[in-house]
Amino acid sequence: MFSLRSVPALISLIFFSSSLSVAQTPTPLGQAIIPVSVKSGDNPDKKIQLLDDSKFTPLQKQFFHSGKSGAEWLYRMNTVKGRFINGIRPSLKVEMENESFIHQAGAALALARAGRVYKDERFSVRSSQAILLLLEDTITDPKNPASRYTILPNQILDRQLSAGFLLLAIHELTNPKADLLDAGEQLANFLRSTLADTTTIDKETAVEELDGKGCESAVAIAAILKSNQLRPAPWKTDVAKKAIISRWNAWKNQKETAPYPWRILALHEAFKTSAEKPYAELAFELADRLSTMQYDQIDPRKPAWYGGMKTLSAQGVELMPGVMSCILAESFAVACLTAQLSADSARHDKYMQRLAQALQFSQTIQYTESNAIHFAEWFRPRVLGGFHNSPQDGDLRLDYTSHCVAAYALYLQVCSIGS
Repeated sequence: MFSLRSVPALISLIFFSSSLSVAQTPTPLGQAIIPVSVKSGDNPDKKIQLLDDSKFTPLQKQFFHSGKSGAEWLYRMNTVKGRFINGIRPSLKVEMENESFIHQAGAALALARAGRVYKDERFSVRSSQAILLLLEDTITDPKNPASRYTILPNQILDRQLSAGFLLLAIHELTNPKADLLDAGEQLANFLRSTLADTTTIDKETAVEELDGKGCESAVAIAAILKSNQLRPAPWKTDVAKKAIISRWNAWKNQKETAPYPWRILALHEAFKTSAEKPYAELAFELADRLSTMQYDQIDPRKPAWYGGMKTLSAQGVELMPGVMSCILAESFAVACLTAQLSADSARHDKYMQRLAQALQFSQTIQYTESNAIHFAEWFRPRVLGGFHNSPQDGDLRLDYTSHCVAAYALYLQVCSIGS
């Protein structure tokens, strides 16, 4: 909590830092979004070597194009200012207000992964530009120049979560430049200091959102381990191991499932680095719990729910599944990768089936040529490829599509299609 005396200072800091948390007036569409190949730094005449889908199975081809279409939407949502539009309300034809730093970083991460897996340099370049712009909202610690964090204080923007997302985004790039890797090391050093505090381990909670709230430490651990691949340092594996062990019981026993995707990712990275089986076993345990939350059988009364994630209202009533089901897809994809590393074919096949079901559901909440025909022709490019909230809510938000694109790219990686 902060006192009222600190409010003027915080307000000044918000305006000074060009923060993403200040509300904006919704603006009409058609002015802020730039054509796909117009942005400075892109060369429309350059021949792009794209991933070829000619040898895919029908299902792989189907998922390939859904994910690619989503990535194209993210690409178009990156404006001339370098920021991603936070979303679109198709019913009003306006942009969403209230930009989110976490959503911006998540979009950069998803686009970087798409660039790597789809072998599309456009995505990688634009993601790099977005990351560089987000780094402008960070500073080095005056007491420790080797540490970097976001300018806004924790009361407004969680520094551990924002640094973790930025570091993950940097290391999803195909060939991150030295300046980005240097900044990433500073972010990693900051995350190292945050993981040293274990006083709130058993108090970590999660809310039903896609933006990582309640998952801060898992994101930090995964980011540090991911960074160890290009910038190896003994302290990274040591810090990550101690952080996971100290949180082991909390992660194992917490029933709230929203943090599971990030914890599964952290455990996967730990297993990939150390080959220690307990990391994989806990990742599988969490993935198995998520399996119980999936509609894995077609119900004739609600066939559109197949593959989606079970959610309940405060009164215990089942709600129509929506984009939160993306956490199923991402979790099962990472669990598949973990099963591949551990040579566990039975688990791999099981999670692969779950993953396919979750991705099939996500396709029901994606705007395509067939379900966007009621929009004016000039407006369709603003929505095509984007993933909306649910079958009954057509709003497009940046993090919705980011998580879906990240999941489809992971699917291709599991199939050994992407690098």
